[in-house]
Amino acid sequence: MRLQRYILAELLAAFALIALIITGVLFAAMMLRFLHQLPDLSLFAVLRAAPYIAPVAFPITLPLSFLVACLLTYGRFSDDNEFLALQMGGIHPWRAAAPAVAVGSILAVATVLLNTDVIPVATLAQKEIARGEIRQILKAVDDPGRDNLLLGGFQMSWRGRDAKGLKSVLITWSAERLNDAGELVRTSQRVAAGRGRVDVSRIDDDQFFLDLDDVEMTSHEGEQITRIREANRVVAVSIDELAGVAPMLKSKRSDEMSGDQLWYRARRLREIAAADGATRGDLTQMRSYEAEYWRRIALGLAPLAFACVGIGLGLAGGKGSRTAAFLTAILIALPVYYPLLYTGANLARSGALPAGIALNLGNIVIAAGGIWKFKRVIG
Repeated sequence: MRLQRYILAELLAAFALIALIITGVLFAAMMLRFLHQLPDLSLFAVLRAAPYIAPVAFPITLPLSFLVACLLTYGRFSDDNEFLALQMGGIHPWRAAAPAVAVGSILAVATVLLNTDVIPVATLAQKEIARGEIRQILKAVDDPGRDNLLLGGFQMSWRGRDAKGLKSVLITWSAERLNDAGELVRTSQRVAAGRGRVDVSRIDDDQFFLDLDDVEMTSHEGEQITRIREANRVVAVSIDELAGVAPMLKSKRSDEMSGDQLWYRARRLREIAAADGATRGDLTQMRSYEAEYWRRIALGLAPLAFACVGIGLGLAGGKGSRTAAFLTAILIALPVYYPLLYTGANLARSGALPAGIALNLGNIVIAAGGIWKFKRVIG
């Protein structure tokens, strides 16, 4: 027990420090991305969004930090010949591995709960803050000193104004929408108009309305290009498009749903498919829900899989240097784990493999490799 307490203390100390550093770096990057999408956001809005951005980083940083901590702790344990002394003392090597497996299991449960219950709420809160700020920014279009709007992928400019509205209006924006097959596709629009009017009173709704005269409009969706010339046209842009997210649907997007909601939607669509009542779009949506559900579970189980490989490689490699541990962790995560996760998601969405197996390919490969290495080390 004294040995396990010693390893546990070393492991937790290393994990806490590394998690703080990696989470801090990723959190800063996510905050910058949030600001890049909406550069006109106020400082107050950014501070309000910060507590909802931080949880989104944890499912990425916690497994990686724990892998580095395992490599450091067990590398030093081996390098100081403590592991050899343990074996010579007749103590089973499992005693040394147990603390990492226990902590990895606890982290796995916590990360699954984060993925399934906490992050969807945080995602919704982020978007709601962005929507509220965008409404305030759009209302400033009546400011006489303003001649442009820049909101993520939406850009609007005009050459002055008079009593009838804005003159020589140019609008470009890009967004994502669902096509008839239930797939998310990228679209881009370019609108040039001789004159435009903004109905500021309707901005509190989910749409931003522009009444345009002498309109020339070009739309791109994939390889399809559509050009329209009209004397007058009302253009409605979703507030969600301006916030850099897909337009609001009658139901939540998959990243806004809890794990239970995803599972329920996927099960209902599977029941419809079993009754031969599902369309191609229903099947695509079902597989998308299943892939998202199991992606969250797979990312949640990553700390346990990383514990297995971290113990084996740490004991085999020795040294326990920070540089070697970070490089090894990056080589495991970037070229191996995350590509397998991405490949598994594609296999699940195409129906080539059951989602539960496809999304856990990375965990299975990493854990199996770690267990094999551990057995080689202990002879």
